[in-house]
Amino acid sequence: MICTGPSMMPMRRSLLLEEHRVRNIRMALGTRNLKLTRHRDECHKWSMEMIMSKSKPITQGAAIFYGGLIAGILDAADGFVAYYFAAGFNPIQVLQFIASGFYRAAAFQKGISGALVGLLAHFFVAFAVAAGYVGATRFLPMLSREAVMWGTIYGAAVFIVMNFVVLPHTAVVKSPLSLPLLLNGVLGHALFVGLPIALAARRITNQPSFSTQAA
Repeated sequence: MICTGPSMMPMRRSLLLEEHRVRNIRMALGTRNLKLTRHRDECHKWSMEMIMSKSKPITQGAAIFYGGLIAGILDAADGFVAYYFAAGFNPIQVLQFIASGFYRAAAFQKGISGALVGLLAHFFVAFAVAAGYVGATRFLPMLSREAVMWGTIYGAAVFIVMNFVVLPHTAVVKSPLSLPLLLNGVLGHALFVGLPIALAARRITNQPSFSTQAA
């Protein structure tokens, strides 16, 4: 015999409540999964847009600007860290050391103004180095095709030329170049100066090569 008396009513009510609770949980999970899917799709779309935007071609002037700016920032940061551990210099003193090319040892007595002169000189050189590489890509297309290899070589060459050819002919304060500073300078300029400049130059669009112009 099936019992359908009053004693079964609480049980039926509890079963209905349980089914309702389970249904609500399923609906909530479905809504959450839908939101997660949408969020994942939005993130994927955003990442693809970022990748595409990074691969968009730029002009020659933009390559010089971005390459020089990034190289200048990275090289300055590398110099601050290297000279702190090697000589105990703080960033202001590092910039004053650069300014000593104009003021000799008096640069260290000029405070912030001396550091600003050093900062301006540092970025002037960074943009000039970037302009040199970007300009060379018009005559040597391989500098763009093989940007990583030639960029690192270019950066190391810049360090060698600046420290052993250019700076000895300026008024910069002479300082002993230790082996750790030498290695850091070569590697740092290869990775933080030459490489970002070369990668920026690689993104130049519609740049006529010298061979094309000669033809």
